[in-house]
Amino acid sequence: MVLSHLFLLLLSLSFVLSADTSCKHTFSDTGHTYDLSGAYSAVQGQDQKSPADNTNYQYYYISPCHDTTICGTSSPSPVCQQDGAGSLHSCGTLSSGVWAETGNGAGVTISYSGGEKSRASIIYYTCDKSTNGKFTQSPVDDQTKTYRIYYSTKFACPSSGGGGGDSGGGSGGGLSGGGIFMILVLVLVIVYFVGGFVFLKFYKKNEGKENVIPNYAFWVDLPSLIKEGAVYSFGKVRALVSGGQGYGEV
Repeated sequence: MVLSHLFLLLLSLSFVLSADTSCKHTFSDTGHTYDLSGAYSAVQGQDQKSPADNTNYQYYYISPCHDTTICGTSSPSPVCQQDGAGSLHSCGTLSSGVWAETGNGAGVTISYSGGEKSRASIIYYTCDKSTNGKFTQSPVDDQTKTYRIYYSTKFACPSSGGGGGDSGGGSGGGLSGGGIFMILVLVLVIVYFVGGFVFLKFYKKNEGKENVIPNYAFWVDLPSLIKEGAVYSFGKVRALVSGGQGYGEV
């Protein structure tokens, strides 16, 4: 039973870790891979504040491929606008990011949407091998609630294919941490089932599938356990939505 629980825990963690792909993108048409994680690490994860935009009173905080700290958890965003009164506004969600390549390895843009009151933003990351990161011009407010920010960094240079050369120390096109963890989980699953079968069948001399499959009873009961968990969770959510008047029937 311990091995079964460990397997389920590892599987859950693998989904969480493999989901962290917001820093890296490969364009299939050019073969260029961009990894902006170095731009985040180079500033120790600190928000970067832009110069005033063309209105002269709005500023923008960005955090390459991460949510900014200043906007907080109530309205998380990789681009946080500070207006003239000092109020902060989300300019798009991290999960909405859409990548596009600019020129032949000249850099990338990431467009974010779904911010406060339909705010959106576009960060223009330009390949510049001479800097870890800097704003190259004032941001632009075009009065359509889409804000444009211009940022140069050596980590916006492609790490494979033609064009702008290497990424100045980026990780290239290798496996992400989540990918490596998924491979590890797969290996553990194979060892769990194959090793357990060999041990029970040939060492213990067991017969019958219920005696040669590791933790057979657990796997047989697993569908009903999942169903019970889903029913319980649904009942609890429904009770919360209805004002906590009890779980009710499901």
